[in-house]
Formats: sequence, C-alpha cells, structure tokens
Amino acid sequence: MGYSLAVDYTVHGGFMASIRPLSEILSGWWNFQNMNITPDNYINAWTNEQVPISRHMINSILIAIPSTIIPIFTASLAAYCFARFSFPLKTCYS
Repeated sequence: MGYSLAVDYTVHGGFMASIRPLSEILSGWWNFQNMNITPDNYINAWTNEQVPISRHMINSILIAIPSTIIPIFTASLAAYCFARFSFPLKTCYS
C-alpha cells in the first residue's frame, strides 16, 4: 500500500510538473489555486534545437518497426516449414 502511494505521488507530481509553468512548479505542484495548464513544456521538448525529441522518436520508430517485422516474418517461415515439410527429428520439437 505504501509503495503504491509513493509511486502514485511521484507519477502524479511528474505529470503536474510537466503541464505547468516553472513558476508554479517552484511554488509547489500540489497547489491548485490559480493553476495554469499549458502544453508549452511538451512543445519545447519536441522542438528543442539542441536535443529534439522528434528526432529520437523517428530513431525509435526506425528501430522498432524492422525489429518487429523481421522476427515475425522469420518465425512464420519456420512455422510453415514445420507444418508443411517432413524432416528428421521433426517430432522431437513438438
């Protein structure tokens, strides 16, 4: 129970800090009076000139898609061979 509350407190605090201006975060993210919700932190992170998250997202997609498709394709070829063809020791694997 305590671990759950600590994780919830941390995740909630991180989210609240991400959607509020720095001046409000410094006065405490748990203060809800005069709360200004803004997507500026996300926009700044996405379009940052030095380290743009958009480039990291493209890199992740370029790695994730082939690393998902290639094993699925290879496994489907192997499954077809196991289902269709007869070969020695075929029964050892099933």
